[in-house]
Amino acid sequence: MRHDKTSASAWHHWTAPPLVVSTVCLVGCTALGNGCKTPKTANERAAKPPPMAARPLQSENLDPKRASRATVVLRVERVADHGGSKYHWVTVRPLRVLKNTTKARFTKPLRVAHYGGKPGVPTGTSTIYLEPYGDAAAKHWRLLDGDGTVGVSHHKPR
Repeated sequence: MRHDKTSASAWHHWTAPPLVVSTVCLVGCTALGNGCKTPKTANERAAKPPPMAARPLQSENLDPKRASRATVVLRVERVADHGGSKYHWVTVRPLRVLKNTTKARFTKPLRVAHYGGKPGVPTGTSTIYLEPYGDAAAKHWRLLDGDGTVGVSHHKPR
């Protein structure tokens, strides 16, 4: 089929049978040359991805089992280690928020706790899985289970 885009009287130059012309007109072909858009089939409409809330967490830097247990999952870079006794504190700089079920915003460096006798956030870039430390409304966070072996994954040294 040929569609002459030069004038509004282009319909006179069509060589297609009337059935095709009427079908084309129904799907948005104009004489001004905007092109013809074929309607999507039922299979194409059904293949839409689920809404954002229903999608499973997917990332190359994420462990889905740990993420399902954590309140917040961040991709971070360790900035400083502050030490401590029962709890050690580490400052991290968020690079990306992978999961956040709270109203907290993670745009600035934050301190994260872990048990003193357990590993924490290593130097470099890591994914950390956080849970609230103390009151859930507080702004304090600790590694999942208070331990870097559970609360840290996908580490890349500097």
